[in-house]
Amino acid sequence: LNDEERLLITLKEDEALPWKEIAARFSNQLGQSITVATLQMRYLRLRQRFRSWEERDIEALRQAHEYWEKCKWDIISTKVSRQHVYGVDHFLTNLLQMLEFGVEEKWPSRHCARKWADM
Repeated sequence: LNDEERLLITLKEDEALPWKEIAARFSNQLGQSITVATLQMRYLRLRQRFRSWEERDIEALRQAHEYWEKCKWDIISTKVSRQHVYGVDHFLTNLLQMLEFGVEEKWPSRHCARKWADM
């Protein structure tokens, strides 16, 4: 972690400051004016980068993959159908998320693909 990343984690996790205060501290300590949205995205990416796979996450990945294997042609059929309806597509998208299989926070798709390849 670089100094900015350490500062961001300290202010958010250790001091539990609101985002506006974190942005003000960045401005004061580093002399940089950084928007709240930028800091939030940096924090999200840091959390994703250093998050570790727990057994329940791996099991959820297996279940989600099993579901996809079983239903992939139904999903594809819905995508290519002329009767494609936003509500159905939105429902299927949400249905495929690993959250349904017991994960508390969604994993980015590239992380899931990488983990599946490793398994």
